[in-house]
Amino acid sequence: MTTSAYAITILLLFALACPVARAQEDAPVRIKLRPKVEEPPRPNPTPRPRPKNPSPRPVETGSLVVVSAAGAMLTLDLIDGDDTREGKIPVGPSLYRFRDLKPGRYRIRAEMEGHAPAESAVEIIGGKTSDIMLNLRPITYQVTISANFSEGEVRYRRAKAPDEIPLVAQFKNGRAALPNLRAGEYEVDIRAREASFGTLLATIEVGNGKTEFPVELKRRRSDQTFSEIWRRLDGWEAPAGWGVNANKLWIKGAGVALPRDENYRYYADFDLESDVKMVNGIAASFALRAQDRQNYYLVQLTGAQADEPYVLRSFIVKNAERRPMQPSISIEAFAKSLTGNYFTVALNVVANRISVSIRDSQTGDELPLGVLTDRDRHFTIGAVGLAAQGQEQNEVARFIVKPVTTVSR
Repeated sequence: MTTSAYAITILLLFALACPVARAQEDAPVRIKLRPKVEEPPRPNPTPRPRPKNPSPRPVETGSLVVVSAAGAMLTLDLIDGDDTREGKIPVGPSLYRFRDLKPGRYRIRAEMEGHAPAESAVEIIGGKTSDIMLNLRPITYQVTISANFSEGEVRYRRAKAPDEIPLVAQFKNGRAALPNLRAGEYEVDIRAREASFGTLLATIEVGNGKTEFPVELKRRRSDQTFSEIWRRLDGWEAPAGWGVNANKLWIKGAGVALPRDENYRYYADFDLESDVKMVNGIAASFALRAQDRQNYYLVQLTGAQADEPYVLRSFIVKNAERRPMQPSISIEAFAKSLTGNYFTVALNVVANRISVSIRDSQTGDELPLGVLTDRDRHFTIGAVGLAAQGQEQNEVARFIVKPVTTVSR
């Protein structure tokens, strides 16, 4: 061992000896040393997954039931969102259900051809069913028909409904109003009150911009002379009790006889001459400007057996109801000419005046009886025929009607 190593050893021994000696000097206290216990390694804790953002709870939806006319088209819009849906009202229950609607305010609209659209707002609440009714009002039009006559009527109905009972509108001052018509095609039957106008059967198409319809009826007028020699009665509309014998018309009982031929049904101004015999002395009666056998002027020359003997009187007959046209005119001064024999009645009808005279069969003298005037001009054209009231019995021989041409009426 070298010197240096020996010296170092001595120093270490000295250093170790010094604390022991001090400890002995200081009376050390005995302590118990605990052994070192090796703890098992602690496992690394499993890391917990971080929670993700929780999913939003699903929105509870609602539904909407719409009641409207069958065939109506529906449009549903979410007012504050982007959701538009469509539907159609079926035939039967007339309702439609929109499902799975987000809560909110919606606008619902119903449309159908020929109807004004209906629209409303509705609130949809989750988990509930809302309902709404949309009434569709038909679009209607006020139709006017203007004509070349003053008074008359128009019957009309839908062209595709032939079993419908026609509606009737009256012409006044040449115009007739057909109210509340829906768009579509209609059949019209137009008739003037004055018999000289023909009947017009036509169709009209009603719709937007199609509400005014001018029409012009053809005017008919008899311009030929009518003469009857009484061989047969089948050319007349006559009562069953009347008949023909020996070229004479035998009148027995009430009724009206008019020519059937359309050429002789429309006299405006005319002259009538007829040879008549009052068999039972009641009256000789004539139907003038007859529209039919229920509408005409009735002119009577009464005899000794009448309720009002020996007068010239006139009536306006409408729908078979008669009323006096003016006060009766006495013809008693001509009683002898009216009794027991044939006499000739001459009537001149111009405008609203009827001039009446008779011709004595014995002397041939023409005897004016009076003038009858219709201030209201009820009948301006029509047929000329014969009539009888009550129990009248007459014989008629000659019967001639001649049209009269006048400058103005």
